Amino acid sequence: MWVEFSHHTNRYLVLGAVLILGACTTLPPDKPVETSKPVATAVVIESIEEADIAKINTLLTLTRELLLLAPDVARVNWNNKVSPENKLRDEQQLKALEQAAVRYQADLELVRAFFRGLIEADRFVQTELHKQWRNQGVPPTMTLTRTPTQLQAAATELTPRLLAALSQMPAVLKKKGAAAQIQLRALDIMPNRSALSEPTRNIAIAPLLSRALN
Repeated sequence: MWVEFSHHTNRYLVLGAVLILGACTTLPPDKPVETSKPVATAVVIESIEEADIAKINTLLTLTRELLLLAPDVARVNWNNKVSPENKLRDEQQLKALEQAAVRYQADLELVRAFFRGLIEADRFVQTELHKQWRNQGVPPTMTLTRTPTQLQAAATELTPRLLAALSQMPAVLKKKGAAAQIQLRALDIMPNRSALSEPTRNIAIAPLLSRALN
């Protein structure tokens, strides 16, 4: 998905953040400030439900669809002798995604962590494929299954859907059993089909698991 061509993420409308300042009030000096005793409140931890699992399924399905672009992007970059690693490009993409995420009222820290995981997973796939092709003596130019324009269109279509799905996740991650369900559903939705499957899946879901309740 990270090909050396122009990205259109910035075209999404970005809603400005509104800072609301509360008015500060003080009590008259002749009236003592009354303090109340702290009331202990029980923390209720909700368990994950079917609706939560459906949200996990949606996010992981879209994640799989985006990562399925990686081999085709690897072919494009192979033909153009472009390295899968470009830290400046990655940082620019993350900033653009954070701006777009405001429209979906998504957790910006989660957005950055999640998409950084996708970038790392994508880079892992491309790097490993390039190693294989070099070892196999693959010609410097190979037939493309999808053109750069088609890949960009696919990534552009998936990105807002991913942001919308990700905006639903903070509440899900706080529920008991979230981590186990993410691992279980990821194995089903992103199964082991090659030697690259498991490490790619682990990299992609790591940001979710690091925030999910066991």
